Amino acid sequence: MPLRGGGGQAELAEAAKEIIDLARVLPAEFATDAILALVESGRVRDERLKVDLLEEAFEMAGGARFPRKLAYHFGDADTREGLLGDAYELKLDAESLRCRAIRAMIRLRPRVARQLFEQIAAFQVPPHSCTSALTYDPREVFDTLAAVVSEGFDASERDEGLPLDFAERYVGAISSPVQVPPAARLIVKLGFAGDDFDRLVTTYVAALRRMAPDDRAFCDGRDLIDALDSLVEVCYKSKVPVAPLAEAARHYILGNLQGVRCADSVRRAARLAQQAEGQEAVVAQYNRSKARKAPYVFREVPAIRPEEARAAKLGPGPENPEYWTTQKGATLGASLQRLRFGPPHPDRGRPTVLPLEVRKSPEWLGEMSAVLASVEAWKPETGEDEVDFFLQKAVAYQPLIELAPDGPARDTALGRFVHFLARSPAQHTQPVLWYVRAAQLLNRLRRSGASAAGAEERPQRDVEWALREFERSGSLILTLRAKVHAILPKQNP
Repeated sequence: MPLRGGGGQAELAEAAKEIIDLARVLPAEFATDAILALVESGRVRDERLKVDLLEEAFEMAGGARFPRKLAYHFGDADTREGLLGDAYELKLDAESLRCRAIRAMIRLRPRVARQLFEQIAAFQVPPHSCTSALTYDPREVFDTLAAVVSEGFDASERDEGLPLDFAERYVGAISSPVQVPPAARLIVKLGFAGDDFDRLVTTYVAALRRMAPDDRAFCDGRDLIDALDSLVEVCYKSKVPVAPLAEAARHYILGNLQGVRCADSVRRAARLAQQAEGQEAVVAQYNRSKARKAPYVFREVPAIRPEEARAAKLGPGPENPEYWTTQKGATLGASLQRLRFGPPHPDRGRPTVLPLEVRKSPEWLGEMSAVLASVEAWKPETGEDEVDFFLQKAVAYQPLIELAPDGPARDTALGRFVHFLARSPAQHTQPVLWYVRAAQLLNRLRRSGASAAGAEERPQRDVEWALREFERSGSLILTLRAKVHAILPKQNP
C-alpha cells in the first residue's frame, strides 16, 4: 500500500512504508502493534490512509496467539505463569490490539468504531480453573467501551438515548467476577444522570445477583469494595436507592465464598485474616463498607458473619513450578546475586547494589566474565521443558548487561544475549513469550539506576544502544521493534 500525504516528508514516509512492509511478513501481533503505533504517532497525515491502516490492523489482530489479555496475581513471578503474565502485559493479545484500533478509529469514524466494538465485545467469560493463577483481564475492553459510549454517537443518536442502550447491553452481559469492579467504575465514569443512571445501576444489580461463583476470578475481592463504594457514593448523591446494590453485593460475595474455593485462595485468605479482625479481607471490607450503613441505607444491611463464609468444597491450587530450582539454575542464580550485591554477609542489612567503581575493578570483571561463560555453557537438564529453560537462560543475561560498566565486557554480554534470542526456536513457536525477555531488558535499562547510563541519569542512551544491536540481530521481530522506535522515539519498545 503506497503511503499518501505526509506533508512532504518524503524521508519519513519512506521509513513508515518500510515499517509497514516489514510488519506484514511478521506474526500478527507484532505487525498489528507496529501499524497501530505508526497511526497513533500522528506521522500518517492522510485520513483515508489512517482508516485503511486501522481496518487492516483490526483484521490482522485476529491472528494473534493470545485471544485475550490475562493477568497473573499470585505466587512467585519467576515461574512459567509469572512470565506469561509479563507477556500479557505487553498487550499483544487479539482483544487488546483490537481495542487499540477501535480507540484510534473513534476519532476518525465513530460509527465504524462502534461497529468494530460490537464484533469483539463477547462479555461471556468462561469459568476459570483453580489449576492456573492467570485470570482474564477485561480492563482494555471496559476502557474501550467507555470511549465508544462517550464518543461513538452523534447528536441525534444521543437524543434517542442510544449511548445508554449500548452501555446497558454490556453492563447487563457481565458474567464473571473479573468484570464486576470495572463495570462499577464504568457506570461512574459514564456520568449518566437521573433515570438513566438508575437504569444502569438496576441492570448492574441484576447481573450481580445472577452471576455464578468463580473463586479464581473472584480472587480475594481485592478492589471490589473500593469500586462498589465509589458507585454507592454516586447513587446516594443521585438519590438512587443504595440498599439493592448493598444486598446484591452481599449475595455475590457469599456466593463466591460459599462455593468451590481454590486451595491457594484459602491459604492466602487465612494469612490475610490475621490482619483483618480474624475475617477474610473481603468480608472485613464489606462489613466496614458505607454501602450497608446509614445514611446510605434506611435500614442497615446485615454484616457477613464468619460462619456464613465457609467453602462448600476445596479445589486444587495452581500447577506452576518455580524456576531456578535445578542444581545448575540455583548455582547460576547465586552467582548473579553475588555480582549484584557482593558476597552474602550475616551482619549486613538489606543488600544494596555494588557501586559502579567496584564493578569496574578487574576482580569484578573477571567474575562477570566467568558467570557469562557459565550462562553460555548452560544446557537444559534431562526432561526439562525447552521453553522454561529458554526463559531462565534469557533472564540470566540481563543483570550482566545491566551491571557491567561501559566497555567490551558489557558489549559482549549484550551481543551474546541478542545472538541467543535471534537463534532461539521460541521466536517462532512462542513469539510473544520469547519477546518478553527482550522487552524486559529494555525496561530494565530504562529504569535502572545501577547501570552507568542510569547513574548518569541518561538511561535512554542504554535503550538506544540495545535497540541498535536488535536491528543488527538478524531477527525480523527485533529489527521491526528497533525501526518502530527510531521513527516513533516516544513509543515504548
